[in-house]
Order: sequence, then C-alpha cells, then structure tokens
Amino acid sequence: MTYKVEYYSAKVLAEIEAWPVDILADYAHLIELLMEHGPNLRMPHSRAMGEGLFELRPKGKEGIGRAFYCYLVGKRVVIVHAFVKKAKQTPERDLTVARKRVAEVKMADAKLNPVAHDHNEFLAKARKRKGLRKPTRPLNSNIRSPAKCSRLVPAQG
Repeated sequence: MTYKVEYYSAKVLAEIEAWPVDILADYAHLIELLMEHGPNLRMPHSRAMGEGLFELRPKGKEGIGRAFYCYLVGKRVVIVHAFVKKAKQTPERDLTVARKRVAEVKMADAKLNPVAHDHNEFLAKARKRKGLRKPTRPLNSNIRSPAKCSRLVPAQG
C-alpha cells in the first residue's frame, strides 16, 4: 500500500530542501510514514485541515515545519505548500495559498483522469453477473396520472 509523493512545483521542493537539517530529517521520516500509511497517518504526524487539505508536522530543535498536501486518485499525494513556522498559529495567508493550490491540483487531475461511468453498461454487467432480469414494467408506473390525483386532492377555488 505505497503512496507516491509529488510536489506542486520545483519551488515547493526547493523551500523544503532549504529547511534546517533537523526539521528536514523529521520531514523525511514523516514522508516515509505517509507513503506507507497514506490517509491513516494521524496526529501528531499529520492533521486534517478541512476541504481535502492536510498538514504534515515535522519538528526539530531549530523550529517547526509545515507541509500542506492533498490526496489524488491512484494513491498519489501532492505537497502543495511548505514553510517553517515562526508563530504559534498557522498564518491565514499560508492556509489560503494551500487551499487554492489543492483546488487547482484536484481540478487539473479531474481533467486529466476523468471518471467515466456508463450507467447502462453498469446495469447490464450487474444483471449478467447476478442473474438479474430487466424490469417488466416502466419505473414510473406507480406514479398517478394528473386525472387520478385531482380526485384525491380537493380543488382549490
């Protein structure tokens, strides 16, 4: 169950590589855990930020790093934004950048890998596999005609 890690851009990777050595070492360890466990990686290593955004939480003696990521179809993880924290709370600007990039990555992935679904083909395969037969009556046969409904509901006016 190995996940593949990708980076939003070379700039994001360069930002991570510029981190202090102790934070970078913890990041490398967390990436290995992320590749192995995927969405099952939780606190204190990873945290869900909502709307499909997650944060990786590497620490070191020289500070705390944050790498925001999302999951894509096909066991892929995309690191969309990274920085070293200077304050206790994550800056709103960094969250906004990460959320914007997640939406962009997911939109691009949907265009490159559309999920085609032919419902009729699905039903035909299901019937063949399960021995189901085609329904003998139309699906809307239990709907009353307007004439029958007018007898049930008193006319207004």
